[in-house]
Amino acid sequence: MYPLIENAIRGARSRPVARHMQAMGRLLAGLAQVAERNPLTTRGAGYSAERLATVDHENRWIGLPYPRLMNANAFIDQAAIIMTSVGENDLRRARSQKVGNLLTGEVHAFSCRLAVSVT
Repeated sequence: MYPLIENAIRGARSRPVARHMQAMGRLLAGLAQVAERNPLTTRGAGYSAERLATVDHENRWIGLPYPRLMNANAFIDQAAIIMTSVGENDLRRARSQKVGNLLTGEVHAFSCRLAVSVT
């Protein structure tokens, strides 16, 4: 979700990816300096703005525009789902419409079961 929001911010500021990465690197370098002084941190290297914004084999993309060193949860594998709600009339109408040989309500129920099993 955060990469989606960050790309919206980048677009609203008319920044190319490289320039936005430099700006985020400068912002997060200050936080890296704080982490450097914290004995409980998992990343105490005090990364520079340039290092944070440089994508390479050790700092690979996690979710554009975030490389590994800009992610708070670098050591955790995560999955997510976005759930939406629809009005009762919309749901009734959706259940009555066909998608291939299935009703859309059946497709929705399958996708919900699949999403729950993935997360």
